[in-house]
Amino acid sequence: MLELDDLVRSAAGASNSKKLGGRSHLADLTASPNEGGASGDPQPEWVVVYDPDSALRSPGQLLSGMWSDLTTSGELAWRLAVRDFKAQYRESLLGVVWVLLLPVLSALVFIVLNKRGVIEAGDTVIPYAAYVLFSMLMWQSFVRSLSAPLRANEQGKAMLVAAKFPVEALVLSGLGLVMFEAVIKAVVVVAIFAAMGVGVTWWTLAAPLSFMLMLLLGTMVGLLITPIGMLYKDIERALIPGTTVLMFLTPVVYAPPEQGAFAWINTVNPVSPLLTGTMSLVTQGTIPNPLAFTIVGVVTVVGLVVGWVVYRLAIPLLIERMGN
Repeated sequence: MLELDDLVRSAAGASNSKKLGGRSHLADLTASPNEGGASGDPQPEWVVVYDPDSALRSPGQLLSGMWSDLTTSGELAWRLAVRDFKAQYRESLLGVVWVLLLPVLSALVFIVLNKRGVIEAGDTVIPYAAYVLFSMLMWQSFVRSLSAPLRANEQGKAMLVAAKFPVEALVLSGLGLVMFEAVIKAVVVVAIFAAMGVGVTWWTLAAPLSFMLMLLLGTMVGLLITPIGMLYKDIERALIPGTTVLMFLTPVVYAPPEQGAFAWINTVNPVSPLLTGTMSLVTQGTIPNPLAFTIVGVVTVVGLVVGWVVYRLAIPLLIERMGN
C-alpha cells in the first residue's frame, strides 16, 4: 500500500501543472530557502493559478491535458488494478471462478428452458448451448465494462479528495480488470466450442476487435453516468435491473429475430450489432449487418471522447463536493 501511495504522489506531481477539468496556467516559479538541497540552494516549486473560466473555452488545452494524463497514468492504473484484483478475491474460496459462475449458471437455466420447450430460441446456427454460453459470457463482460468507471471512482473517492493525479488511472484500472476477466472467459469459450465440436473461421482473429468495441461502448455509457452515479446511489442500484431488461432486448438467449417487434428493437439496440457481429465473425466469418455495426462503432468512438470530456469536467466539482 505504501508503494501505491508513493505512486499516487508521484502522479500528482506529474499532473500538478494541469487542472483536472477546468482551466489553469503556470503563473510563477518560487523558491523556499528551507527546501534547499545539500548545497542549501533553494528548490523551485511550480505555482498553478486557477481561473473560473470553463475548460471548454480552450478545447485544445483541455484535449492536450487529457491526452497527457492518459499517457502518464498507465503505471498507476496497473497498480490500482492489481490492488483491486487482490482485494476482490483475497477472502474468496472460489477466487476467479466467480468470474464464470454467474454467466454459466444463467446460461444453464436458459439451456434447460429451451430444451423443455419453455422458450423458443430460433435458429442459432451453432448448438444452442454453445450459443447461449458464448453470448452470456460476452454480455457479462459488457455489463462489467458499463459499471467499471463508477465502481472504480467510488473505490477511489479517498484518493480523489486527498491527492491530485490523472483520474484516467481509475477508469483504466477498472477496464483492465474487465479485460483480464474477458481473457478468462475467452479460454472457457474455446474449451466449450472444442468440446461441442463447433467449428470456427479465420475471422475469429478479428473477433477481439469487435468485442473490444462492445467493451468501449459499455465504458462510454459508464463515463457518462459516473458523475451522476457518484452523487446519487439510485444510478448504481438501477444498473442491475436495467441491464437485465436490456439483456432480454438483445439477442443473448435467442437468435436475432428477422421480423416483428423484437426485430425492430434489435435494430435500434446499439449492443445487438456488436454482439451478433462478434458471434458471427467467430462462427461464420461474416458480420450480419455491416452498416449498423459500422455506425455503432463510429458512435462508440466519438461518444467515448465525449464521455471522457464530461467525466473530466465533472470530476473537479465532485471532488469539491466530496471534500465539503
